[in-house]
Amino acid sequence: MSVSESQSFVVKIWREEVRDPRRDVAWRGSVTHAGSKDRQYLESLPQVVTFIAPYVEQMGGSLDYATRLLLWWNRISSSPDASSPGPPEHAEPR
Repeated sequence: MSVSESQSFVVKIWREEVRDPRRDVAWRGSVTHAGSKDRQYLESLPQVVTFIAPYVEQMGGSLDYATRLLLWWNRISSSPDASSPGPPEHAEPR
């Protein structure tokens, strides 16, 4: 990734019907960095933030607490050993 004063992204989202009685649709999509063409496919909307955050930090931007917490939660909830539904006590977001 090259450092720039601005970054551009293309975000595409769509609804998919799911067979889960707890929810009627799932949001899917992709986010693409316009400069590098790096792309990530999404299984949830918060993954957009996960993809874009490193570009913001590389530009010298800092992430607010809520964003860092979201990134931390996405990381632990997507890990294969994420068996507990909540964060561990005294856990710090990155």
